[in-house]
Amino acid sequence: VPSGTTDLIVDRQSIPGLSTEMLAKAVMQDSVLDGYLTQFSKATDVSLTTWFDSPCVGGVRVRRATFTMPVPQDVPAAIARLAAVPETSKATLVLGYFARSPDELLIFLQQ
Repeated sequence: VPSGTTDLIVDRQSIPGLSTEMLAKAVMQDSVLDGYLTQFSKATDVSLTTWFDSPCVGGVRVRRATFTMPVPQDVPAAIARLAAVPETSKATLVLGYFARSPDELLIFLQQ
């Protein structure tokens, strides 16, 4: 959080009234990741693991989501003739969370 402001900066954008603590609490809730996947990825059959300590990086908490999502059908005709494009695909997303300090939080997604 830059000096002189209480707004949280997310990807260089200020979100008025959102604190690091509020964001951290929201990320830990199942409904946030589930909602993100169903709303933005149009995912179905979402399954979430509980949060666990990363076996690779100390201090990082991770969780995994598996789900089914629609596959874009707007492929070039030449590719469509060579390979069938499925309507849906199974996918896995890993969400990571690292709180370096009460004012510094890193959240990342890998799909």
